[in-house]
Amino acid sequence: MTAESSFPTPAEIKAARKDAGLTQQGSADMMGVHLRSWQRWEYGKREMSPGRFEMYLILTKESVPAFS
Repeated sequence: MTAESSFPTPAEIKAARKDAGLTQQGSADMMGVHLRSWQRWEYGKREMSPGRFEMYLILTKESVPAFS
C-alpha cells in the first residue's frame, strides 16, 4: 500500500495470502467472506478496504504497514 492510495493492490493481496500459506478459500473463510469476494479482490475486480487488509495481515501475523 502506498501513501497516495491506501487500498491494497491485487498483487499485495495475493502476496500476503501466499506468504501466509493459505488458499483463496482459506483466506475467504478466515475473513468471513465468500470465495468469490476474495477472488474479486485478487483479480482487481473490487477494492479491498484498507481496514480489512490490515485485519488480514494481523490475523495472518504479517507485518502491518505503518500509517502516517
